[in-house]
Amino acid sequence: MRRIDLHCYPGTDVWRTSQGPYVGALEQYWSKPWVARPEQDVVSDLERFGLEAVLVAFDIEGLTGAPACSSEYVADMRDRHPGVFVGAWGTVDPLKGDDAIADAERAERLGELQSLMDLMRPAVQADGGDLVLVSADVEAGIVEVQLQGACSSCAISSATLQGGVERILMERLPWVTEVTGGVTETADPFESAALGRGAYVPRA
Repeated sequence: MRRIDLHCYPGTDVWRTSQGPYVGALEQYWSKPWVARPEQDVVSDLERFGLEAVLVAFDIEGLTGAPACSSEYVADMRDRHPGVFVGAWGTVDPLKGDDAIADAERAERLGELQSLMDLMRPAVQADGGDLVLVSADVEAGIVEVQLQGACSSCAISSATLQGGVERILMERLPWVTEVTGGVTETADPFESAALGRGAYVPRA
């Protein structure tokens, strides 16, 4: 049986700071200081109790001036610990107007991209490699990926990248206009050449 916390606060310093002037009020309500926790401690506690979680973002910057615990922040935290965080709730500060809409759309695009990458990874991992998202410029539509492990040095890595990964990303995500490859640091090019492979993924 899976146990999932559908409304999990990150608990880090970024989360605490995002509460702005309400930190003091909450400390008074709880009758104890609110101490932020390192990200790894939060993750370790969830693992220890056998919990998965959906993170929550928070943004009241337009009202209080406190920096947001943004949608991007919780999405990145989710992606760093996929075995613990199964999702993340985004946040929109309506007082930010068009900027809030842009932030929400950016977070949605990143979420769609990561979900699609996660769908493709098992096929690559089955061949002894891995597929990693290096960067994504969702406004320009440029995505950089990297083939690692055995796939990074395979002679058909270029075909895998361009005929497989690039095609799928551009077909399923209309905003993607370009997919580039990255050189892996995990494979030695001379060792790979001896195996009949070339240890690089071409950049566009």
